[in-house]
Amino acid sequence: MVANQKQNESLGRDSNEWQEALKQMIIEKAKEVIQNEYHLSEELQNLHEPLEEWQHAHFRNLSIILDISLTTVKRLFSVYESTPSQTRLSGNTEAKLKLFLECEDLDEAIQAYTQDKNS
Repeated sequence: MVANQKQNESLGRDSNEWQEALKQMIIEKAKEVIQNEYHLSEELQNLHEPLEEWQHAHFRNLSIILDISLTTVKRLFSVYESTPSQTRLSGNTEAKLKLFLECEDLDEAIQAYTQDKNS
């Protein structure tokens, strides 16, 4: 019980673990969408490349799929230096991410995701 409480506390939205889990969830879902949606442009296939190799075009394509601004995507993926208040999700961005990730609560989805990855 104490271990779960500590893990929940470490998964606060300002934590690196929470932010990294969100990034991985977004990338995995984007790859799934690209694979399952035959009508998506071949240009979007670059999202299958390793995150370490991503450049402007990768983030632009992800912003198209997510329907959020390129600047917001780059902030989420720590391309830009930003303060914790700048990395907080607006209500609109959070709603779009929940829709994209098919979840009702981002915190719960990230908690479940990290538990699955750690087990």
